Amino acid sequence: MATMSCYHHKSQDAVAQCNKCGKGICGNCFDLYGVSSGEYAGQALCYDCTTQLVAMNVAEIGSFRKRVRGERTWMIVGMVIFGFFGLMIGAANSKDGGAGGVLLGILFGAAIGGSLGTIIKSIYQDYQKDGEMNWIGAFITLLFSPLITLFRFLKRMGQISQANRIIENDSRVLREMRDYFAYTQTMENNKGVDLTTLASQGSALFDNSYAQSVLKKGEKAAQAELRKGVVQIAANGEIVRSFDPVKNPRNKAA
Repeated sequence: MATMSCYHHKSQDAVAQCNKCGKGICGNCFDLYGVSSGEYAGQALCYDCTTQLVAMNVAEIGSFRKRVRGERTWMIVGMVIFGFFGLMIGAANSKDGGAGGVLLGILFGAAIGGSLGTIIKSIYQDYQKDGEMNWIGAFITLLFSPLITLFRFLKRMGQISQANRIIENDSRVLREMRDYFAYTQTMENNKGVDLTTLASQGSALFDNSYAQSVLKKGEKAAQAELRKGVVQIAANGEIVRSFDPVKNPRNKAA
């Protein structure tokens, strides 16, 4: 029975097959592109399939970031609109033009406006559960709306900041993965030529980040660093999925 070769490195024998597409995978590919979490956790994937999963992860993060920014925008719009109504009500009821009542009206109006979605949802869910209006619950929700607003706003700001860092990290690692693949292909096609010569001849390795890392740190260190980045991508995917209230019920209230 013929030995299967690595799909991307023909001179290397395959030690496994990609669990997604069936391509042969050599030892280096197996060690580098393994998945540590999610649908393919603990399984062997080839470069192409791993790259697709990473690209999907980056796209999912981008979609989440867009959705959260939209929530933040509507929250701010609600705060401005209801803050204006609060200003008008506070001014109308403030004695002798006192600024305290006006300021309180603005703050409370903005708090209600920013948390309007949560307030309506909470009242509606209580009504569905009991079949009648829970006025006490509605009053408590309105009373604590300033804290709800502050908590939601700070949480969303933190999530956007974290998503930005994840996008930056995952995009960088994805580029490094592609550079690693280009590096292995070039070395495969230029057997007998050392890396220093290839990198200095204006070849595809001249601006290759992985090749430069190998020249500075050595093959093992460069591969270990890239593997660490691939593992972090999987961890980042779990972090982003934890933001989603559909996939993580603990975030529904926020």
